[in-house]
Amino acid sequence: MNETIDDLLAEIRKVRNELGNESLTAKDRGRLETRRDELRDRAKQLSLAGRHPQSIELQIESLERRQREIESLFIKKGWSEKRLGRTIQDLGAYSHNINKELASKYGPELADIEEQLRLLRSAEDGPAPTTPDS
Repeated sequence: MNETIDDLLAEIRKVRNELGNESLTAKDRGRLETRRDELRDRAKQLSLAGRHPQSIELQIESLERRQREIESLFIKKGWSEKRLGRTIQDLGAYSHNINKELASKYGPELADIEEQLRLLRSAEDGPAPTTPDS
């Protein structure tokens, strides 16, 4: 079956409208939300299908570069922390607080980058198989 973005969009809208029904049971709501997420993922995959492989490769490189930039901001354990272990003085006290602050600031961006990389790498591996509607 060859599905198009329009087909997926129509089904996503149908599911969204069904989710608006307040009389849904928790089980039905969960099933519909899962279906909606599957449809959205499939639409993302289809949107990548028309992209040139080099374009995807360049975007992956750009995302990986940004990921490395962010990760380089975090303070790694120093020699003392690695070799001496825990002592009376907490050698990582300052770095822990700084890293915690960086994680809260850049965590969502890193999560988004990882999700984009997952999607783009799956597009590089080839299109996901389509399944007939049940």
